[in-house]
Amino acid sequence: MDLLLAAGYDSSSSSSSSSQLSNKNNDSLREGNAQSALFGHTTNNSPCLGHNDDSSPSTADGNTAKKRSSCHSPRSPTAVKKQKSTKFITIASCDNDCQQSDQSFERSNPHWEGRWAGHIYLPFPNFDSCNTDDQNHDELNNETDANILADEDSDRGSDESSVSSIEDECLQASRSFLPAARALIHYWEALLNEVCVDIDDNVSGSVIVPHVSMSPKKTNPNSNQTVNKQDIQNNNTHLHISLSRPIYLPAPSVDSFLADITSSVSSIHSAARRHGHYSSHKGKIIHLRPHNATIFVNDNQTRSFLSIPVSDESSRWAKRLLLPSIDATMLRFGQKAYYDEGIMHVSIASVKGNMIPIILKKRRHKDLMHTTSGNESKISSIPLFQSPGCHQLADETRRCIPESIPIRLDRIQCDFGKAKNMALPL
Repeated sequence: MDLLLAAGYDSSSSSSSSSQLSNKNNDSLREGNAQSALFGHTTNNSPCLGHNDDSSPSTADGNTAKKRSSCHSPRSPTAVKKQKSTKFITIASCDNDCQQSDQSFERSNPHWEGRWAGHIYLPFPNFDSCNTDDQNHDELNNETDANILADEDSDRGSDESSVSSIEDECLQASRSFLPAARALIHYWEALLNEVCVDIDDNVSGSVIVPHVSMSPKKTNPNSNQTVNKQDIQNNNTHLHISLSRPIYLPAPSVDSFLADITSSVSSIHSAARRHGHYSSHKGKIIHLRPHNATIFVNDNQTRSFLSIPVSDESSRWAKRLLLPSIDATMLRFGQKAYYDEGIMHVSIASVKGNMIPIILKKRRHKDLMHTTSGNESKISSIPLFQSPGCHQLADETRRCIPESIPIRLDRIQCDFGKAKNMALPL
Protein backbone atom coordinates (compact mmCIF):
# COMPACT_ATOMS: atom_id res chain seq x y z
CA MET A 1 0.00 0.00 0.00
CA ASP A 2 2.96 2.36 0.73
CA LEU A 3 4.24 1.67 -2.79
CA LEU A 4 0.83 2.53 -4.25
CA LEU A 5 0.71 5.80 -2.33
CA ALA A 6 4.22 6.60 -3.44
CA ALA A 7 3.25 5.98 -7.04
CA GLY A 8 0.25 8.29 -6.61
CA TYR A 9 2.41 11.14 -5.32
CA ASP A 10 4.86 10.76 -8.23
CA SER A 11 2.08 10.90 -10.79
CA SER A 12 0.68 14.16 -9.36
CA SER A 13 3.77 16.00 -10.58
CA SER A 14 3.08 15.05 -14.22
CA SER A 15 0.61 16.52 -16.68
CA SER A 16 -3.16 16.29 -16.02
CA SER A 17 -3.63 13.56 -18.61
CA SER A 18 -0.81 11.56 -17.13
CA SER A 19 -2.32 12.13 -13.70
CA GLN A 20 -5.68 10.77 -14.78
CA LEU A 21 -4.03 7.73 -16.35
CA SER A 22 -1.94 7.19 -13.23
CA ASN A 23 -5.01 7.45 -11.02
CA LYS A 24 -6.77 4.79 -13.10
CA ASN A 25 -3.70 2.59 -12.88
CA ASN A 26 -3.55 3.17 -9.13
CA ASP A 27 -7.22 2.21 -8.78
CA SER A 28 -6.56 -0.96 -10.75
CA LEU A 29 -3.53 -1.74 -8.64
CA ARG A 30 -5.47 -1.14 -5.45
CA GLU A 31 -8.29 -3.38 -6.63
CA GLY A 32 -5.85 -6.07 -7.67
CA ASN A 33 -4.01 -5.78 -4.37
CA ALA A 34 -7.28 -6.15 -2.44
CA GLN A 35 -8.25 -9.23 -4.45
CA SER A 36 -4.79 -10.66 -3.90
CA ALA A 37 -5.11 -10.12 -0.16
CA LEU A 38 -8.54 -11.70 -0.11
CA PHE A 39 -7.80 -14.76 -2.20
CA GLY A 40 -4.11 -15.23 -1.60
CA HIS A 41 -3.78 -14.76 2.15
CA THR A 42 -3.59 -18.06 3.99
CA THR A 43 -3.72 -18.96 7.64
CA ASN A 44 -3.52 -22.06 9.73
CA ASN A 45 -6.59 -21.95 11.97
CA SER A 46 -7.28 -25.63 12.25
CA PRO A 47 -8.58 -26.36 15.75
CA CYS A 48 -6.55 -29.57 15.87
CA LEU A 49 -3.28 -27.68 15.48
CA GLY A 50 -3.72 -25.14 18.28
CA HIS A 51 -3.70 -22.06 16.04
CA ASN A 52 -1.80 -19.18 17.64
CA ASP A 53 -3.58 -15.85 17.23
CA ASP A 54 -0.68 -13.84 18.62
CA SER A 55 1.04 -13.77 15.25
CA SER A 56 -1.11 -10.95 13.86
CA PRO A 57 1.09 -7.92 13.05
CA SER A 58 0.25 -4.61 14.70
CA THR A 59 -0.08 -1.39 12.72
CA ALA A 60 -0.49 2.22 13.73
CA ASP A 61 -3.18 3.06 11.17
CA GLY A 62 -5.90 0.88 12.69
CA ASN A 63 -5.76 -1.87 10.07
CA THR A 64 -4.98 -4.60 12.59
CA ALA A 65 -8.61 -5.50 13.17
CA LYS A 66 -9.26 -5.73 9.43
CA LYS A 67 -6.22 -7.92 8.83
CA ARG A 68 -7.00 -10.17 11.77
CA SER A 69 -10.64 -10.41 10.73
CA SER A 70 -9.63 -11.47 7.25
CA CYS A 71 -7.14 -13.93 8.70
CA HIS A 72 -9.77 -15.67 10.77
CA SER A 73 -12.54 -15.69 8.18
CA PRO A 74 -13.36 -19.14 6.79
CA ARG A 75 -12.41 -19.78 3.19
CA SER A 76 -15.89 -20.68 2.01
CA PRO A 77 -17.10 -19.58 -1.45
CA THR A 78 -20.02 -17.78 0.15
CA ALA A 79 -17.73 -15.75 2.37
CA VAL A 80 -15.55 -14.70 -0.57
CA LYS A 81 -18.58 -13.79 -2.64
CA LYS A 82 -20.06 -11.60 0.09
CA GLN A 83 -16.65 -9.97 0.79
CA LYS A 84 -17.61 -9.23 4.41
CA SER A 85 -14.18 -9.91 5.89
CA THR A 86 -14.31 -6.73 7.98
CA LYS A 87 -17.44 -8.01 9.73
CA PHE A 88 -16.28 -11.48 10.71
CA ILE A 89 -16.09 -12.30 14.41
CA THR A 90 -12.52 -12.78 15.62
CA ILE A 91 -10.76 -14.07 18.72
CA ALA A 92 -9.09 -11.52 20.96
CA SER A 93 -5.41 -12.26 20.50
CA CYS A 94 -3.63 -9.56 22.49
CA ASP A 95 -4.02 -7.35 25.55
CA ASN A 96 -5.36 -4.47 23.45
CA ASP A 97 -8.09 -6.67 21.98
CA CYS A 98 -9.07 -7.91 25.45
CA GLN A 99 -9.24 -4.38 26.81
CA GLN A 100 -11.48 -3.29 23.95
CA SER A 101 -13.68 -6.37 24.26
CA ASP A 102 -13.98 -5.95 28.03
CA GLN A 103 -15.91 -2.77 27.31
CA SER A 104 -18.62 -5.01 25.84
CA PHE A 105 -19.29 -6.67 29.21
CA GLU A 106 -22.42 -5.22 30.77
CA ARG A 107 -23.71 -5.45 34.33
CA SER A 108 -26.71 -7.72 34.70
CA ASN A 109 -27.79 -5.52 37.59
CA PRO A 110 -26.92 -1.84 38.05
CA HIS A 111 -24.43 -0.86 40.74
CA TRP A 112 -26.02 0.47 43.92
CA GLU A 113 -24.07 2.28 46.58
CA GLY A 114 -23.77 -0.01 49.59
CA ARG A 115 -24.72 -3.20 47.72
CA TRP A 116 -22.15 -5.97 47.25
CA ALA A 117 -22.14 -8.53 44.45
CA GLY A 118 -20.91 -12.04 45.23
CA HIS A 119 -20.51 -15.50 43.73
CA ILE A 120 -20.02 -19.07 44.99
CA TYR A 121 -18.04 -21.39 42.73
CA LEU A 122 -15.48 -24.17 42.32
CA PRO A 123 -12.26 -22.56 41.00
CA PHE A 124 -10.08 -24.42 38.50
CA PRO A 125 -6.35 -25.03 38.92
CA ASN A 126 -3.84 -23.17 36.79
CA PHE A 127 -3.20 -25.48 33.84
CA ASP A 128 -0.35 -23.44 32.34
CA SER A 129 1.77 -24.13 35.41
CA CYS A 130 0.87 -27.81 35.79
CA ASN A 131 3.83 -30.19 35.65
CA THR A 132 4.84 -33.45 37.23
CA ASP A 133 6.67 -31.71 40.05
CA ASP A 134 4.60 -32.21 43.21
CA GLN A 135 5.85 -28.95 44.68
CA ASN A 136 4.34 -26.92 41.84
CA HIS A 137 1.12 -28.90 42.13
CA ASP A 138 0.92 -28.05 45.83
CA GLU A 139 1.48 -24.36 45.09
CA LEU A 140 -1.58 -24.35 42.88
CA ASN A 141 -3.69 -25.85 45.68
CA ASN A 142 -2.32 -23.92 48.65
CA GLU A 143 -5.75 -23.39 50.18
CA THR A 144 -5.97 -26.96 51.53
CA ASP A 145 -6.65 -27.22 55.26
CA ALA A 146 -3.63 -28.55 57.12
CA ASN A 147 -5.88 -30.45 59.51
CA ILE A 148 -7.16 -32.64 56.67
CA LEU A 149 -3.62 -33.66 55.76
CA ALA A 150 -2.95 -34.58 59.38
CA ASP A 151 -6.05 -36.79 59.54
CA GLU A 152 -4.99 -38.63 56.40
CA ASP A 153 -1.68 -39.88 57.79
CA SER A 154 -3.30 -42.79 59.63
CA ASP A 155 -5.27 -43.96 56.58
CA ARG A 156 -2.61 -44.17 53.92
CA GLY A 157 -0.75 -47.40 54.64
CA SER A 158 -0.19 -49.74 51.73
CA ASP A 159 -2.67 -47.92 49.46
CA GLU A 160 -0.54 -44.79 49.22
CA SER A 161 1.38 -45.87 46.13
CA SER A 162 -1.75 -46.84 44.19
CA VAL A 163 -3.49 -43.57 45.08
CA SER A 164 -0.41 -41.62 44.02
CA SER A 165 -0.49 -43.41 40.69
CA ILE A 166 -4.12 -42.38 40.21
CA GLU A 167 -3.17 -38.81 41.11
CA ASP A 168 -0.42 -38.80 38.49
CA GLU A 169 -2.80 -40.14 35.86
CA CYS A 170 -5.39 -37.49 36.74
CA LEU A 171 -2.82 -34.70 36.52
CA GLN A 172 -1.56 -36.00 33.19
CA ALA A 173 -5.08 -36.26 31.77
CA SER A 174 -5.94 -32.78 33.04
CA ARG A 175 -3.30 -31.34 30.73
CA SER A 176 -5.58 -32.07 27.77
CA PHE A 177 -8.01 -29.39 28.98
CA LEU A 178 -6.23 -26.38 27.45
CA PRO A 179 -5.69 -27.91 23.96
CA ALA A 180 -9.31 -29.10 23.95
CA ALA A 181 -10.60 -25.69 25.04
CA ARG A 182 -8.57 -23.94 22.34
CA ALA A 183 -9.87 -26.32 19.68
CA LEU A 184 -13.46 -25.68 20.76
CA ILE A 185 -12.94 -21.90 20.73
CA HIS A 186 -11.47 -22.01 17.22
CA TYR A 187 -14.39 -24.10 16.01
CA TRP A 188 -16.85 -21.66 17.63
CA GLU A 189 -15.09 -18.84 15.80
CA ALA A 190 -15.44 -20.70 12.48
CA LEU A 191 -19.10 -21.44 13.19
CA LEU A 192 -19.90 -17.81 14.00
CA ASN A 193 -18.01 -16.63 10.93
CA GLU A 194 -20.11 -18.98 8.84
CA VAL A 195 -23.39 -17.59 10.15
CA CYS A 196 -22.12 -14.00 10.15
CA VAL A 197 -22.12 -13.93 6.35
CA ASP A 198 -25.89 -13.43 6.34
CA ILE A 199 -26.46 -11.36 9.48
CA ASP A 200 -26.68 -7.64 10.16
CA ASP A 201 -23.96 -5.28 11.33
CA ASN A 202 -25.16 -5.32 14.95
CA VAL A 203 -23.66 -8.77 15.54
CA SER A 204 -20.79 -9.07 13.07
CA GLY A 205 -17.48 -7.47 13.91
CA SER A 206 -17.61 -8.66 17.52
CA VAL A 207 -14.68 -10.17 19.38
CA ILE A 208 -14.63 -13.54 21.13
CA VAL A 209 -13.04 -13.23 24.56
CA PRO A 210 -11.26 -16.48 25.48
CA HIS A 211 -11.20 -17.38 29.16
CA VAL A 212 -8.04 -19.43 28.64
CA SER A 213 -4.67 -18.57 27.16
CA MET A 214 -4.81 -19.30 23.44
CA SER A 215 -1.13 -20.22 23.10
CA PRO A 216 1.05 -22.47 25.29
CA LYS A 217 3.39 -20.61 27.60
CA LYS A 218 7.02 -21.36 26.78
CA THR A 219 9.16 -22.19 29.80
CA ASN A 220 12.84 -22.97 30.04
CA PRO A 221 13.26 -26.41 31.65
CA ASN A 222 16.71 -25.37 32.93
CA SER A 223 15.37 -22.24 34.59
CA ASN A 224 14.97 -22.11 38.36
CA GLN A 225 12.39 -19.33 38.14
CA THR A 226 9.48 -19.92 40.51
CA VAL A 227 5.83 -19.50 39.63
CA ASN A 228 4.45 -16.07 40.49
CA LYS A 229 1.36 -16.59 42.66
CA GLN A 230 -0.21 -13.37 41.41
CA ASP A 231 0.13 -14.61 37.81
CA ILE A 232 -1.54 -17.88 38.82
CA GLN A 233 -4.41 -15.99 40.40
CA ASN A 234 -4.85 -13.80 37.31
CA ASN A 235 -4.83 -16.81 34.97
CA ASN A 236 -7.57 -18.49 37.02
CA THR A 237 -9.90 -15.51 37.17
CA HIS A 238 -12.46 -16.91 34.73
CA LEU A 239 -12.28 -20.69 34.94
CA HIS A 240 -14.78 -22.02 37.44
CA ILE A 241 -17.97 -24.02 37.93
CA SER A 242 -20.73 -21.89 39.43
CA LEU A 243 -22.57 -23.17 42.49
CA SER A 244 -24.96 -20.23 42.79
CA ARG A 245 -26.67 -17.48 40.92
CA PRO A 246 -25.16 -13.99 41.31
CA ILE A 247 -25.52 -12.73 44.90
CA TYR A 248 -26.53 -9.16 45.76
CA LEU A 249 -26.43 -8.18 49.43
CA PRO A 250 -26.31 -4.94 51.42
CA ALA A 251 -22.90 -4.36 52.96
CA PRO A 252 -23.95 -5.16 56.57
CA SER A 253 -25.18 -8.63 55.49
CA VAL A 254 -22.02 -9.81 53.73
CA ASP A 255 -20.14 -11.03 56.81
CA SER A 256 -23.21 -12.85 58.11
CA PHE A 257 -23.69 -14.54 54.75
CA LEU A 258 -20.06 -15.69 54.63
CA ALA A 259 -20.32 -17.09 58.16
CA ASP A 260 -23.53 -18.93 57.29
CA ILE A 261 -22.21 -20.45 54.07
CA THR A 262 -18.94 -21.43 55.80
CA SER A 263 -20.80 -23.29 58.52
CA SER A 264 -23.12 -25.05 56.07
CA VAL A 265 -20.48 -26.21 53.60
CA SER A 266 -18.00 -27.23 56.32
CA SER A 267 -20.53 -29.53 57.94
CA ILE A 268 -21.42 -31.06 54.56
CA HIS A 269 -17.99 -32.06 53.37
CA SER A 270 -16.99 -33.18 56.88
CA ALA A 271 -19.93 -35.58 56.84
CA ALA A 272 -19.01 -36.67 53.32
CA ARG A 273 -15.49 -37.53 54.44
CA ARG A 274 -16.86 -39.62 57.32
CA HIS A 275 -19.01 -41.59 54.88
CA GLY A 276 -16.12 -42.16 52.46
CA HIS A 277 -17.29 -39.87 49.68
CA TYR A 278 -13.82 -38.35 49.38
CA SER A 279 -10.55 -40.06 48.56
CA SER A 280 -7.56 -39.93 50.89
CA HIS A 281 -6.13 -37.15 48.73
CA LYS A 282 -7.32 -33.59 48.85
CA GLY A 283 -10.09 -32.33 46.65
CA LYS A 284 -12.60 -33.92 44.34
CA ILE A 285 -12.13 -35.17 40.79
CA ILE A 286 -14.89 -34.04 38.45
CA HIS A 287 -15.15 -34.99 34.78
CA LEU A 288 -15.80 -32.66 31.85
CA ARG A 289 -17.42 -33.64 28.54
CA PRO A 290 -15.84 -31.61 25.69
CA HIS A 291 -17.86 -33.46 23.03
CA ASN A 292 -20.99 -32.04 24.67
CA ALA A 293 -19.77 -28.42 24.47
CA THR A 294 -22.72 -26.06 24.86
CA ILE A 295 -23.51 -22.44 23.96
CA PHE A 296 -25.30 -20.54 26.74
CA VAL A 297 -26.78 -17.05 26.87
CA ASN A 298 -27.10 -15.03 30.07
CA ASP A 299 -30.45 -14.09 31.59
CA ASN A 300 -30.43 -10.64 29.96
CA GLN A 301 -29.43 -12.10 26.57
CA THR A 302 -26.55 -9.65 26.33
CA ARG A 303 -23.72 -12.20 26.08
CA SER A 304 -23.18 -15.73 24.79
CA PHE A 305 -20.82 -18.23 26.41
CA LEU A 306 -19.05 -21.30 25.07
CA SER A 307 -18.92 -23.90 27.85
CA ILE A 308 -17.85 -27.46 28.58
CA PRO A 309 -20.48 -29.32 30.64
CA VAL A 310 -19.73 -31.44 33.68
CA SER A 311 -20.47 -35.16 33.39
CA ASP A 312 -23.81 -36.42 34.70
CA GLU A 313 -22.12 -38.27 37.55
CA SER A 314 -20.09 -35.24 38.67
CA SER A 315 -23.13 -33.01 38.34
CA ARG A 316 -25.18 -35.33 40.55
CA TRP A 317 -22.43 -35.25 43.18
CA ALA A 318 -22.46 -31.45 43.32
CA LYS A 319 -26.24 -31.11 43.21
CA ARG A 320 -26.85 -33.70 45.90
CA LEU A 321 -23.98 -32.85 48.23
CA LEU A 322 -23.20 -29.14 47.81
CA LEU A 323 -26.19 -27.30 46.37
CA PRO A 324 -28.84 -28.05 49.05
CA SER A 325 -26.96 -26.21 51.81
CA ILE A 326 -25.84 -23.43 49.48
CA ASP A 327 -29.41 -22.94 48.24
CA ALA A 328 -30.69 -22.90 51.83
CA THR A 329 -28.28 -20.10 52.72
CA MET A 330 -29.20 -18.20 49.57
CA LEU A 331 -32.91 -18.38 50.40
CA ARG A 332 -32.34 -17.32 54.01
CA PHE A 333 -30.75 -14.12 52.71
CA GLY A 334 -33.44 -13.43 50.13
CA GLN A 335 -31.45 -14.70 47.13
CA LYS A 336 -32.50 -17.06 44.35
CA ALA A 337 -31.58 -20.75 44.50
CA TYR A 338 -29.58 -22.46 41.77
CA TYR A 339 -31.29 -23.05 38.42
CA ASP A 340 -33.85 -25.87 38.54
CA GLU A 341 -32.62 -27.51 35.34
CA GLY A 342 -29.20 -25.92 35.38
CA ILE A 343 -26.38 -27.59 33.45
CA MET A 344 -23.19 -27.40 35.49
CA HIS A 345 -20.36 -26.24 33.26
CA VAL A 346 -17.16 -24.24 32.91
CA SER A 347 -17.23 -21.33 30.45
CA ILE A 348 -14.16 -21.08 28.23
CA ALA A 349 -15.07 -18.10 25.99
CA SER A 350 -17.75 -15.46 25.46
CA VAL A 351 -18.95 -12.94 22.89
CA LYS A 352 -21.32 -10.00 23.02
CA GLY A 353 -24.94 -10.64 22.04
CA ASN A 354 -27.28 -13.63 21.84
CA MET A 355 -25.86 -15.94 19.16
CA ILE A 356 -28.34 -18.78 19.68
CA PRO A 357 -31.14 -17.56 17.33
CA ILE A 358 -28.59 -16.81 14.60
CA ILE A 359 -27.02 -20.26 14.79
CA LEU A 360 -30.41 -22.00 14.88
CA LYS A 361 -31.56 -20.06 11.83
CA LYS A 362 -28.47 -21.15 9.89
CA ARG A 363 -28.91 -24.77 10.95
CA ARG A 364 -32.55 -24.80 9.90
CA HIS A 365 -31.59 -23.41 6.52
CA LYS A 366 -29.00 -26.15 6.03
CA ASP A 367 -31.48 -28.82 7.09
CA LEU A 368 -34.16 -27.34 4.82
CA MET A 369 -36.34 -26.75 7.87
CA HIS A 370 -38.01 -23.48 6.99
CA THR A 371 -40.56 -23.46 9.79
CA THR A 372 -39.78 -21.17 12.70
CA SER A 373 -40.52 -21.98 16.30
CA GLY A 374 -41.12 -18.38 17.31
CA ASN A 375 -39.48 -19.01 20.71
CA GLU A 376 -35.80 -18.88 19.75
CA SER A 377 -35.20 -15.81 21.90
CA LYS A 378 -36.28 -17.84 24.95
CA ILE A 379 -33.82 -20.68 24.32
CA SER A 380 -30.98 -20.40 26.84
CA SER A 381 -28.63 -23.12 25.54
CA ILE A 382 -27.88 -25.20 22.44
CA PRO A 383 -25.17 -27.80 21.68
CA LEU A 384 -22.10 -26.54 19.88
CA PHE A 385 -21.96 -29.62 17.66
CA GLN A 386 -24.73 -31.09 15.55
CA SER A 387 -25.06 -34.78 14.81
CA PRO A 388 -21.93 -36.43 13.34
CA GLY A 389 -21.69 -35.93 9.60
CA CYS A 390 -23.50 -32.59 9.53
CA HIS A 391 -20.36 -30.46 9.55
CA GLN A 392 -16.89 -31.56 8.44
CA LEU A 393 -14.98 -29.17 10.69
CA ALA A 394 -17.12 -30.22 13.64
CA ASP A 395 -16.25 -33.86 13.03
CA GLU A 396 -12.55 -32.99 12.78
CA THR A 397 -12.70 -31.02 16.02
CA ARG A 398 -14.41 -33.86 17.86
CA ARG A 399 -11.75 -36.30 16.68
CA CYS A 400 -8.91 -34.19 18.09
CA ILE A 401 -10.33 -33.70 21.60
CA PRO A 402 -10.93 -36.31 24.33
CA GLU A 403 -14.42 -37.40 25.29
CA SER A 404 -13.73 -36.88 29.00
CA ILE A 405 -11.27 -34.73 30.96
CA PRO A 406 -10.74 -35.23 34.72
CA ILE A 407 -10.10 -32.12 36.80
CA ARG A 408 -9.22 -32.13 40.49
CA LEU A 409 -10.89 -29.26 42.35
CA ASP A 410 -9.63 -28.49 45.83
CA ARG A 411 -11.96 -25.86 47.32
CA ILE A 412 -15.22 -23.95 47.29
CA GLN A 413 -14.78 -20.22 46.87
CA CYS A 414 -17.13 -17.36 47.77
CA ASP A 415 -16.07 -13.85 46.72
CA PHE A 416 -17.56 -10.42 47.27
CA GLY A 417 -15.16 -8.38 45.20
CA LYS A 418 -11.56 -8.48 46.41
CA ALA A 419 -12.32 -7.43 49.97
CA LYS A 420 -14.54 -10.25 51.24
CA ASN A 421 -13.49 -13.81 50.40
CA MET A 422 -14.02 -17.30 51.73
CA ALA A 423 -12.26 -20.52 50.73
CA LEU A 424 -13.33 -23.93 52.04
CA PRO A 425 -11.16 -26.95 51.18
CA LEU A 426 -12.83 -30.03 49.74
